[in-house]
Formats: sequence, structure tokens, C-alpha cells
Amino acid sequence: ENEQASDPFRREHMLSVAPTRTTIRALGDLLEACKTIKALKQLHAQLVLNSLHSHRFLGSKLVDSYVQVCLLLDARKAFDEIPQRNNRSWNTILSGYSKRELPSETLDLYKLMRREGLLGDTFSLVFALKACMELCCVDVGKLIHADAIKICLDRDAYVAPNLVDVYAGFGCLDDARQLFDGMVERNSVLYGVLVKGYVKSCRGREAMHLFYKIQEDGVKLEPVLVIGFLQACALLGASREGRCLHAYAVRMGFTCSNLFLSTCLVDMYAKCRLVKWAFHIFYQIQHRDVVAWTAMISGFVLDGKSLEALDLFRSMLVELEMPNAVTVSSALAACVHLSAWRTGKSIHAFSIRSGLAVNVIVGTSLIDMYWKCGCEQYACQVFNAITDKNVCSWSAMVAGYGMHGKCHEALAAFEQMIAEGHKPNAVIFVSLLSLCSHSGLVDEGWYYFQCMISDYGIAPSEEHYACMIDMLARAGHLLEAESFIANMPIEPGASMWGAMLSGCKMHKNIELAERAAEKLFILEPDRADAYVLLSNIYADAGLWDQ
Repeated sequence: ENEQASDPFRREHMLSVAPTRTTIRALGDLLEACKTIKALKQLHAQLVLNSLHSHRFLGSKLVDSYVQVCLLLDARKAFDEIPQRNNRSWNTILSGYSKRELPSETLDLYKLMRREGLLGDTFSLVFALKACMELCCVDVGKLIHADAIKICLDRDAYVAPNLVDVYAGFGCLDDARQLFDGMVERNSVLYGVLVKGYVKSCRGREAMHLFYKIQEDGVKLEPVLVIGFLQACALLGASREGRCLHAYAVRMGFTCSNLFLSTCLVDMYAKCRLVKWAFHIFYQIQHRDVVAWTAMISGFVLDGKSLEALDLFRSMLVELEMPNAVTVSSALAACVHLSAWRTGKSIHAFSIRSGLAVNVIVGTSLIDMYWKCGCEQYACQVFNAITDKNVCSWSAMVAGYGMHGKCHEALAAFEQMIAEGHKPNAVIFVSLLSLCSHSGLVDEGWYYFQCMISDYGIAPSEEHYACMIDMLARAGHLLEAESFIANMPIEPGASMWGAMLSGCKMHKNIELAERAAEKLFILEPDRADAYVLLSNIYADAGLWDQ
């Protein structure tokens, strides 16, 4: 049939007679058979001469042919000339823009389709939802969800996973879970997108609940699901479930060819503090990439094996594997643990040579390393050299000044950060409150605590409350600190009662010390330093019988 369609005499005959179903189909086959842009444009011109370019079937075929050769402008012109477009026509042009990763244009086309009164189908909904993901348009995603409900496709096997992916990707996990629970038949794709969403939002427990649910549903664990659950195990330190997943992956042969899965195993074991297992898997990976090296180096640092981390970093360089910003950051963290500022300087020099020093992650890690190694001058030089400073680099400077007792410089740095338009996060307020606590700046501490809540809408965490209690207790405002604990919206943790107990020792308040110690022993009965602290309080008061 294609041979007949490609014959020029046959083609001329088809174009000269009145179009029939047979000739239209043959011309469609001819469009598909065009292998070059020149042949396609020649046929397009002949279709225009014979007024067949606007035929719905041939117009769609013409659009598809231009999409196949990546001529989207020509495809769009051909599409615009079709007077009565159906779902097939729209899906053809939507597919072209989607495959070329043009999400904004894809969404514009979808909106135009809706304005023309078409509700779309499975394919158009999927193309539009993928565009929403790329553009981070959760509100548009909700409108597309409403469209899917209107045509009863919200539970479609292809549409539902993309809807869940949109909601989960933007942190709307309750909406994503509601969609997931509403599905009668759940497949591995649906599980995968929800697990990915939970892991991305650091909600490992909910992800692991799906690990047990998937077994109830009898859904096969594909490699992408194993990876998602391993990442959840890493978040929770769930070594038992992680080992089960490892055994399953080995049995199914997933680890033989899937480098990313093997790297996830390294990361999971390292974060579960099973570094020997992590290194065993790392050693078995034949073609390691930078992600695998970084996972192992970070694992050693996390487990306090900083010498091994630096040795592995050197081995990585010997094997000519180029580190990335996260690798260098982990190596610098190892230098901090060892107070090895000279090694840190060598890594700094390497970062300059490799062009990584301008990276804000590396720059922030260098600032942190130099401050903690007592090299204020170098820390300031690195900070000033960062062209694109963010809240993390400013936070490192504030924490560094505070660490060295330079409270006024730290507060000035914070105010300069605000003046330059950076929005502070919860971490920098922990540094500020800790600074105020150790410097006796009670009024300033209260100011920044209230500023954090009212001006920036940051809900205080246990760390923020602990800093406030420590500040009040150190300053001798013990009753105010106790009242502060009583009026907190969260249950006081061990760190808060520990701060109170330390303040009581400093200001010799035995009665309050006993109350704080009683609460602390309930929360952490095996905490030896608390018993020693209370014993010292009694000793200082001469209460040897106690």
C-alpha cells in the first residue's frame, strides 16, 4: 500500500479525483511515509492546492508528520487550519509540545481546547497534568482534576497516577492520599508516585505504611518502588525493612544492572548506621558514579568515621571521578570533625581549580569549616567571594560569629541579610536565639522570637523553645522559664528540662532543680549526665545525704 501511495502518478491521481474514504486513507499513509522534510512540505503544498489540508483526518496526519520531524511551528500552522478539530487533533499537537518539553505552550493549548468546548480525553489530561508538574502550577492542576471528574476519568489508570503526582509533588499529600484511597485498583505506578511524594516531604512513616499496604494489595514491587521504600527506610533508620527490601532486590536481580538502586542501598545502610554493609555494597558496584561515591563518603561522615571519609574522597580523585558540590561538602564536614583545617584548605584549593568554589553549597560548607576550625579571616573571605548568597550562607556567618562570642557582628550580619531581601528560615533563628542565650541578651532574644512568629510566620520548634528556656535560665529568670514551659503549645522535651536543670545549678535553685530533674528522668531515665548534674547541685548546697 505504501509503495502505491509513494508512486507520483498514483499520488497525482488521488489528488485529482473527488476525495473518497479510500483516497483519504491512502493520502494519510503517504504522509506517514514521508521520510524527509522536503517530501513532507511538497505533499503539504499539494494538499493545500487541492483544499485537502483542512480535512480533519488529513490535517491531524499532517500535524503528526510535522511533530515527528520536530517542526512544531509548521505543526501549529497546520493545526490552526483544521476548522473542526476533535480530540485526536488536539492530542496530536499536545503530544508534540509535551515531548519537546514546552509545558507553558502545552497548557495554553489545553486551555484553548477547553474554551472551544472540548472536554478532552485520557491523553489530553495526561499531557496537561505533566505540564502542571513542570511549571509547578498546583492551582491549574486542580482545575484539570475537575475536568477529569466531569468526564469520569479521575480514576483512570493513566490519569489518576498523574493527578496523585501533581498533588504529592506540591506537598498536598492529604489530597494525593484521598485520590489514592479512592482507587479501586491500585497499580505500581500509583504507589510509586505517592511514595515519591512522601519521601520528598520527609514523611517516611506514611511511605512505610504503603510498604505494608502494597503487600495486602498484591502489587508487584518494581525497581522504582524498591528505591522509594529504601529512601523511606533511610529517613527512618528502618534497617529491618531495608534489609527485607535488599533481599527482595537481590532475589529479583534488580541490583545487577540498576546503579541507582545500589546507590540507594548504600545510602540506606549508611543512614541506619550500618556502614560496613554500606561499604560492602559500594565495593561491589563496578561502575560507580559521583552519586555512589558521595553516598558512601557522607555515610562515613555520618557515622563519625571522618578519616575513612577523607581517604575515600582521595580515592575518588585518584580514580578520576569528578566530585560534585555535595561530595565536597561532605569532605569538608569530615575536616570539621577532625579539626583538620589544613586538609580543608587543600579541598578549598581543589574547589577553586574545579570551579566548585562559586557553588553556594560548597561556599557555605567552607564558611562553616573555617569558623569551626577557628579561621575567621578565611571564613569571611569565602563569604565575600560568594556572588549568589542565600539564607544558608548568611546562617553560617551568623552561627560562626556566635560561636566565637561576637554577638554584635552576628546580629549585624542578620540585619544586613534582611536588608538585602533574604527571608530568614527556622535554622537561622536557632542560631540567633542560641547566640542571645550565651551572650545574656534576653531582650534581644525575646524580640527575635516574636519576630520569627509574627513577621515571618515560622512556627517555633522544640529547638527554638529550648533556646528560649536556656536563655531565661542562664539569665536567672528561672520562674519565668518555668512559666514559659507551662504555657508552650507543645509538650516540653528532654532538652528543655535539661536547660532548666543547668540554669538551676548556675543559680543554686534546689527546689526548681528537683522539679526539672523529675520531669527529665521520666523522659530519659538512663541519662547519666542529668543525675551527675543534680548530684552536683546537692553537693554545692552541702546536702550530702541527698
